[in-house]
Amino acid sequence: MRDGFVELNRRFMRVSPYKDPEMSAFANYLSGLEPGNGWNEVLASRCAVILGEAGSGKSWELEAQAEQLRANGEAAFFVRLEFLVQRPLKKALDHADIPAFRKWLKARHQATFFLDSVDEARLTGRHAFHAALQNLALDLLPALHRARVVVSCRVSEWHWELDTYELRKQLRLIDKPTFENKMGQEQMKMPDTIGPMLDVYSIIRLDRLRVRLLAKKQGVKDVTGFEEAIDAADAWNYIGRPGDVADFAQYWISRGQLGSLTDILEFTIGKRLRETTERDDSLSPKDCREAVEELAAAATFCRSFTFRT
Repeated sequence: MRDGFVELNRRFMRVSPYKDPEMSAFANYLSGLEPGNGWNEVLASRCAVILGEAGSGKSWELEAQAEQLRANGEAAFFVRLEFLVQRPLKKALDHADIPAFRKWLKARHQATFFLDSVDEARLTGRHAFHAALQNLALDLLPALHRARVVVSCRVSEWHWELDTYELRKQLRLIDKPTFENKMGQEQMKMPDTIGPMLDVYSIIRLDRLRVRLLAKKQGVKDVTGFEEAIDAADAWNYIGRPGDVADFAQYWISRGQLGSLTDILEFTIGKRLRETTERDDSLSPKDCREAVEELAAAATFCRSFTFRT
């Protein structure tokens, strides 16, 4: 597993379609702490979609589950969807997984394919996700019926009707149309978009115990003091994702206290911009900051989650 991974026994909540992607993202980020379902329930579906905003730990969880299943003797493969868009599955897999994949094709047992992530794939093209699914289905035939699929995506980038339909179509989960008699005329009735073999989940935000576990892994020595500082700042609504915990923990370690939310945002933005400019010195930190402020303003006022370049 990745260095730094912490087993948090993440929980998932079944969700219904949202018409507004912005409200969907907002509901995910500020979702309550329901008991939810664990990975055992998620993997009971033939196909499951895991939705969560940036920093919620989706990729880490999918990678960890693939390794856990392999450790238990099951066939499991982690695939980055962006690699699957323009190449067959065999070339999108990690080289170390190819022998196991070939062995599974000749066997008769089930395998789980963890496909990460739809939003990253879409950066390569508007129809990239659907192209990746076609490549997957093509390479899995005639073993498609033995494949269990888990897909991850940002909430705001999941196209409910189109994406769920495409998943069901490519994985052969669409029921045959039925016919009903109305006023003496036989009419075809198409199946519902989301069927019983496809479940969509939202990854539930972290509770206090999981925040404590993750903060300790991030290097926070006084975890109790860290938790009390979050209480004092009334900041629990802003620390529901692993990425949030990392930001708060780094601020705490560097300053010995928690400032306002604005202080923490300034700290984390500055850190990320320094990481960016270290890779490309052609843009000064000042210019980089002004540029991302303009992009942030454009995203806010235009109410758009993506930039087309």
